[in-house]
Amino acid sequence: MINLTITDARLLAAVDANKGQHAPDQTAEQYMQAWLDQIVDSWAVARRVGIVSTGEYVLRFTAAENAAISAAAQTDPTIADAMARVRSLGEVRLYSDEMTQGVGYLVAQGLLTQARADEILAY
Repeated sequence: MINLTITDARLLAAVDANKGQHAPDQTAEQYMQAWLDQIVDSWAVARRVGIVSTGEYVLRFTAAENAAISAAAQTDPTIADAMARVRSLGEVRLYSDEMTQGVGYLVAQGLLTQARADEILAY
């Protein structure tokens, strides 16, 4: 995530003048941050930064990790659902909330260390 701090009073006034562009409960800073996030995401997608095929993603896990995760999926519906979602994707955005939360869940369940999670999501 890139954080944006708007300090120019004219820019803040211009953003506030376009209230129709953002939700009423959203500040000008939040609107600009969301806009910047969209630009960065579209740049990353165009250049395939942090994007791997589903096969490449699966190969980031060791055989032992895959076996443990598959076994855990038999009794944990959250893991089973995450596995099904990954299988349905043509590509994986390593930086996406879905991937970081899913791998974080595997860490919380003791199936991965945080160091391995960081390696798996590295790009």
